[in-house]
Amino acid sequence: MKSTIHRIKRKFGRRTYDRFSIPGATVAWTYLGQDFVPDETLPLSDISMKGLSLLANNPPEVDSDISIRIHLPKEPGSLELAGKVIYSINRGPNLTFEYRVGVELKPFSKTEGDNSPQSQEIIEELEQMYGKRLEQQEDIED
Repeated sequence: MKSTIHRIKRKFGRRTYDRFSIPGATVAWTYLGQDFVPDETLPLSDISMKGLSLLANNPPEVDSDISIRIHLPKEPGSLELAGKVIYSINRGPNLTFEYRVGVELKPFSKTEGDNSPQSQEIIEELEQMYGKRLEQQEDIED
């Protein structure tokens, strides 16, 4: 599988968020409040301050709240985020991962149930590292 960095402008209200890809980044997900089961590692398709998308064969249900654990290449530990599944699209047969799943991230604040401000800082740092490399949009290939 080949990962490429790309930028997609998404407009939410008055702000525009750049989505970017992190080559080699993988994710695991579980329904909010459940423990992670380390049996499946999935590709992170892209991420922004507002949301992310991942590829999966057994996607979470749309409108469900999930916990996401992102493993970054060459970095110890992982980034944990919470969000709501806003779409799950079947990409077609004969692909390694059949579904593309879109997740809207919960706000970044000190409020219980939201994503931590430290997570926001990490995403901002990752955007500086990976978000400015390409101006064209490309997708992960199977």
